[in-house]
Amino acid sequence: MSDLGLFGPSSVTWKVHGEPILALAGLRALFIQSLHPRALAGVIQNSDFRVRPWHRLETTATYVVTVIFGTTAEAEAAGERVRAVHSRLRATDPRTGERFRLDEPDLLRWVHVVEVESFLDIARRSGVRVTDDEADEYFREQRRAAALVGLDPATVPGSRAEVAAYYEAHRTDFEVPPAEPGERAAATQRIDIEIRQILAPVVEAEREAGYQAWRARLLAAARIEKLK
Repeated sequence: MSDLGLFGPSSVTWKVHGEPILALAGLRALFIQSLHPRALAGVIQNSDFRVRPWHRLETTATYVVTVIFGTTAEAEAAGERVRAVHSRLRATDPRTGERFRLDEPDLLRWVHVVEVESFLDIARRSGVRVTDDEADEYFREQRRAAALVGLDPATVPGSRAEVAAYYEAHRTDFEVPPAEPGERAAATQRIDIEIRQILAPVVEAEREAGYQAWRARLLAAARIEKLK
């Protein structure tokens, strides 16, 4: 029997990710993820995006497509590679000077929640008919993806209400500490430049990601046909 992966055609996940427009969710996710000082620092201090701006985006898009539409073995292998890379990486918190691991659960959870919430938001806004119950099921299904990067699924929000509560609980994590007006302006400008550097090549890459997701959906559909 053909392996239809972690989700399959009857899942809400395949319903949500079936449209190329979802590539825009990657742009939305990057903007929101960059609000987290450690998430931004992790990219700035470890990525070669300034030299190879396409590489990170293509790698991320390929990973998402593999997890959603690949076989179980392909998804698990992709997760293993991501865990191996993250386990070696460190960065410095720009607020405290503290060194931290990129695979710390709080940081992985933030990236995961923002990513899947962005996928669902863009899908619904673009016309994909997803009921509230299906939206909750989508978040529950995506706990499988969270497990691939090393998270305990039980610690990951699994409904719209839990995601909303998670965002509310973390709002204060991104407050700018008190500083002189000149220092704050300089810090804001520096962060703005860093975010622009990360996002500059995103638009074209997201268009390509949309094509790759569409192609993966066709290949997955072909596996289903073989079962008939």
